[in-house]
Amino acid sequence: MIDIPANLIAHYDVCLNRENVPDKFRSFYRKWLRYYLDFCKKYRLPKSQQENLLHFIKKLQTLGTLLTTLTYYFSLLLS
Repeated sequence: MIDIPANLIAHYDVCLNRENVPDKFRSFYRKWLRYYLDFCKKYRLPKSQQENLLHFIKKLQTLGTLLTTLTYYFSLLLS
């Protein structure tokens, strides 16, 4: 798995603070952010384009992953 750049973690933490995400859940949020970034790297997609989130969610659907929570996590990144 790739390492999340420090500036992106800082931005994401600001978003998590704004959404009042408890500290005990932040590692879970970062894990799914890392999955998303890995997906973008694997398929050579720009990570900042919102439509790529839809591609990621569709891929997760094919894997049978719960999407409601994940959609919320990634909406923080793109807001």
